[in-house]
Amino acid sequence: MILELLREIRDYCNHPWKKTILFEEIIVWNKLISSLDTIDDSQQAINSYLELPEFKNNTDSYLFLYGVMQALNIQQDAINNLYTSLFDQKIDWKDQYPELYEIREYRNDSIGHPTNRKNNYSFHMITRNSIKKESFEMISFYPKTGEKTDYRKIKTIECIDIQRDLISDILKKTLQELETEFNDHKEKFEDKKLIDLFPQTFDYHLTKLYENDGLMVKVNFKIILKTYSEIKNEISKRYNSFDMMPSIQELFDRLDYLLNKLENDIFSLQGENEFEIYINSLKLYFQELRNMCEEIDQDFS
Repeated sequence: MILELLREIRDYCNHPWKKTILFEEIIVWNKLISSLDTIDDSQQAINSYLELPEFKNNTDSYLFLYGVMQALNIQQDAINNLYTSLFDQKIDWKDQYPELYEIREYRNDSIGHPTNRKNNYSFHMITRNSIKKESFEMISFYPKTGEKTDYRKIKTIECIDIQRDLISDILKKTLQELETEFNDHKEKFEDKKLIDLFPQTFDYHLTKLYENDGLMVKVNFKIILKTYSEIKNEISKRYNSFDMMPSIQELFDRLDYLLNKLENDIFSLQGENEFEIYINSLKLYFQELRNMCEEIDQDFS
């Protein structure tokens, strides 16, 4: 469940519209991708723990226990940083998710800071012979306050199950917020199809550029320029920029070059073989632009 949710969240974050926004602050973007990878990696570690057979000796059991308790803590930290990078909000584990906070405390007591917790407030030891795959026992001393020595059984597998369910809930909420945000953006263009910006007579206007009539060429070229400008502007509104869309940027670069060349030299080039090559290229690139517009319309439908 967690890995599938992560894949869906990645898809939204890598959408050119969202990625452009996130990339405006490189620290935010780096924190985001680091958090996504770390949530994934820590879950892989947790899954590996679940696949282990029952522990056969104490040496291995410490390594496995240290690893899984640390993985649970790392995953929580990564979830918090994911939430911060996307929504500029921190998760208050103690208040919002007390069960996850308790798991953090188990980790801190058992393998995080067992020899000194909270400036000599407490000291902790794992009972070596108690370590099993599903649980372990821990002794806690409180000399500073005089509290009674505490003997606790920490249910490792139960902690993993609780964290899986609650982390999945957080990721579902994250995904829902991303979906809502993107759908709200798409609604702005629901009735504005890019393909409709091409006049039905657009191919006719392109063909007319082959004419020897200077006035006819000028009139039709003006319509082509206007259409191109409107399409480019509308695509920019949908994605904020073309930085995350190299294929579209490349196409626009080629069309910009051709249109600028023709606009400046259209009359001096007329009748030359070079002029026909430019027009042929223009037709091919505009057909490619049509195809892209249809794909974008589908993306925003």
